[in-house]
Amino acid sequence: MLGRLQAFAEQQGKTTVEEVTFNDLVAFRASWSGALTTQRRNQEVIRGFFRFCIKSDYIAKSPAGDLDSIPEGRPKTEPFTNEEVARIFGAIERLPDEYGRLGQPIADQTKVFLLVMRYTGLSIGDTAKLAKTDVQGDRVRTYRKKTGADVFGRVPPFVIDALNAAPHDSDQYYFWTGRGLLPHARQQVGCANTTAVHSGGRENRRNRTQTAIRR
Repeated sequence: MLGRLQAFAEQQGKTTVEEVTFNDLVAFRASWSGALTTQRRNQEVIRGFFRFCIKSDYIAKSPAGDLDSIPEGRPKTEPFTNEEVARIFGAIERLPDEYGRLGQPIADQTKVFLLVMRYTGLSIGDTAKLAKTDVQGDRVRTYRKKTGADVFGRVPPFVIDALNAAPHDSDQYYFWTGRGLLPHARQQVGCANTTAVHSGGRENRRNRTQTAIRR
């Protein structure tokens, strides 16, 4: 990035740091393309470079100090409405297994998986590795503090009842055998969840199950 800045400045006939102005940096930034995350990182590199120049007494003021922040550029993920949630759970009953059969354990397991996400706010990955020791009564461990203390969230009793009644993949975990790679387990359950969401009529622009289903 600094090499590109040097080349741009030389095209403007400027060869020293003192000659670079705020307007030069605005024009230089306007030539960027690519992801906004990359552009934000590049801008921070430039700001850091000019902070270094100030500390080194090369310049008195940074021309990058007043550059506007580059926006995130990510669309806001809206939560599901109550009607959409009802359609999703209704579609789960028609969810086929890998052989196209209906009424199989995968439907019950997917329903419980979504219930846990719905009432705990856990992501797909955290739900996939939910251990049976993470459930105590009507409480589910949602995260662990830096101090090592566990934080539990209370869920409705019917969620616990459904969790206990659904098929379990192992004696230690609800949705994972504990033997294979967890990313594979997340992928399998994620595919089932996505199928249920799409069957429920969710628009593609708002199909991020792991975040949008949380209320």
